[in-house]
Amino acid sequence: MRRAIPSCFALLVPAAMLSALTGCGSFQTVKADGTVVRHYFGYTRVEIPVHKGTEPDFSVMEIRSTGARLWPSVGLGYFHERDEYIPLDSRIVVNVQNEQQLNEVLRVLAPIAKDGLCVTTEK
Repeated sequence: MRRAIPSCFALLVPAAMLSALTGCGSFQTVKADGTVVRHYFGYTRVEIPVHKGTEPDFSVMEIRSTGARLWPSVGLGYFHERDEYIPLDSRIVVNVQNEQQLNEVLRVLAPIAKDGLCVTTEK
């Protein structure tokens, strides 16, 4: 005699497997230099490099993914992009090589610029 699998369980297992493969599950790590790395199951990795500025809406992230992608473009393969969200009223935007340079730029320019300063590190 066969037992019937409850319908909710039959839907739950495929849904859990699909969510794990499409980037729904994630965890976060922090590198020694303060860079935040978010890992998404489904072969997507998001890094948030060290960045500072006087503008609260300033943010930076690097995204690496492998597989099929539908947004922001359609494709199949390996993708690497860097997104920098810089407010429209920013006056000075500086991209430096490391955190030591970042702190030096802030020390020199922050008193002069007061508002509209955005500084980020490059890989």
